[in-house]
Amino acid sequence: MDGSSIRWIAALGAILAILVFGLSGTAYAPSSAPVRIVDGTDPSKAAGVNPGGTLRMADESSRAAYAQEEGVVLPDGSRNVVLEFTIPLGKRLVITQISGQVGVPVGQQVGPVLLTGQLITLGTPGSHTVHQLFVPVFSATFGTQDGFAFSQATQIYLDGSGFNIQAQRPDPTGVGSATIDISGYLIDCSAGCTADG
Repeated sequence: MDGSSIRWIAALGAILAILVFGLSGTAYAPSSAPVRIVDGTDPSKAAGVNPGGTLRMADESSRAAYAQEEGVVLPDGSRNVVLEFTIPLGKRLVITQISGQVGVPVGQQVGPVLLTGQLITLGTPGSHTVHQLFVPVFSATFGTQDGFAFSQATQIYLDGSGFNIQAQRPDPTGVGSATIDISGYLIDCSAGCTADG
C-alpha cells in the first residue's frame, strides 16, 4: 500500500466514526447550577433538577410520607366489609400506591374493591366525592382460602378526616379476610389547598 491509500483509508475511517458516534445523540456538558422547570399555568408548581440529575419538587419540603395498613375479618353471612383509614386534620392525602389481598373460602369470587373519600374544592368541605375501583385477581389457594390480590400505582387526592375501602364478595358463606395497604404523602393544608394539591 502506498501513502495515499493509507491516508484514504484513515479519512474514510474518520468520516465513518463521525457518522456513527457524532450523530447518535445530543452532546451536553455537566452544569453545576440547578435547572428550574416551571409549569407555565402555575409558577408555584416549579421543580428543580440538581446537577446530580435528581428531580426535586418545589413543595417537597412540605410533604410527609404516609403509609397505613388495615386488616379485617369478613364474617360468615356478610357479603362486604369496610376498612376505615384516617387522614390527619389539616392535611391532604395523595395516595400514590394501593395494594391489597382478600381471602375467601375456596370456590368463591371477590368483586371490585371500592375506595370512597372526599376532596375539598373551593373551600367547601365534601364538595366532591372521590370513588376509585380496584380489581383483585386470583393469586393462589392457601388451605381452605382462595386469595385475590391487587396492586396499583395511582394519584388520588383526599381531604377530610378519613376515607374507606369496601371489599365485597357475591357469596356470603364462610369466613374471609381483607388487608389493604396505602402509601403516598400528606400535604399541609392548614392554610388551604387548591383542588390539585
